[in-house]
Amino acid sequence: MNYIKKGLKWCVTNPHTWAMLYLVFYLITFFTLDNVLKPKYIIYSPIDDLIPFCEYFILPYSTWFMVFPAALVYFMIKDKTEFQDLWFIMFTGMNLSFLINVLFPTGLDLRTDLPNRNICATLVNAIRAADDPVMVCPSIHCSSCSAIIIVAVKSKCLKGHLPLRITMIAMNTLIIISTLFVKQHSIIDVFCGVGVSIILAIICYHTPWREGVKKTVLKPII
Repeated sequence: MNYIKKGLKWCVTNPHTWAMLYLVFYLITFFTLDNVLKPKYIIYSPIDDLIPFCEYFILPYSTWFMVFPAALVYFMIKDKTEFQDLWFIMFTGMNLSFLINVLFPTGLDLRTDLPNRNICATLVNAIRAADDPVMVCPSIHCSSCSAIIIVAVKSKCLKGHLPLRITMIAMNTLIIISTLFVKQHSIIDVFCGVGVSIILAIICYHTPWREGVKKTVLKPII
C-alpha cells in the first residue's frame, strides 16, 4: 500500500506522467473504429505473397502489448524530455492512423483459414477474432515500435546501458517484422507506419513543438 501511495504522490508531483492517460483514449478509439469502420481500400503488394506465413512469429508480435507501455513507463521514470519525445512521436502517429482510416478506411485480405494445430496457431486465431483486418495502414504496431527505436537510438539516459538499448531496438524491430509473417499487415502498412514515425521524429527533434503544446490544455504535461 505504501508503494501505491508513493507512486501516486510521484505522479502528482510529476504531471508529465498524465500523458499516459492517452492510452485510455487510444483503447476506446481503437476498438470503436475497429468495430465501426468498413474497409474501402484493400492494402496489398505482390511482395506480401513472397513472405511466408509463420504462426511462431505471433510470439514476438504479442509482446507489443507489453513492450510499448513498458518503454513509455521506462522513459517516464528515467527522463522527462525523452518521455515527451516518445509520446509525441508515438501518440501523434496513433492519432494520424485513426484520422487516415476514418477518411480512407483500409483493410487487409491476407488471412487464410488456420487450424488450431499448436498453441501459436491458437493464439493467432484468438488475436484475429479480437482484431478485425481493418484500419491497417499505416500500421500502429509499426509506427509505435519505430518511435521506440528512434528514441532508444537517440537516448542519453540509455548511455552506459548498451544491453538495454540493444534489447529495445532488437525487440521492436522483431515486432515490426512479425506483423508480416503472421499476415496482420502488408509490407505497405509497415513502410507507411515506419515512415510516419520518421516524419514525426524530424518534427520532434527539429521544431519547437513543445512551445505549441504549452498554448493548449496539454500544457501541464510539458
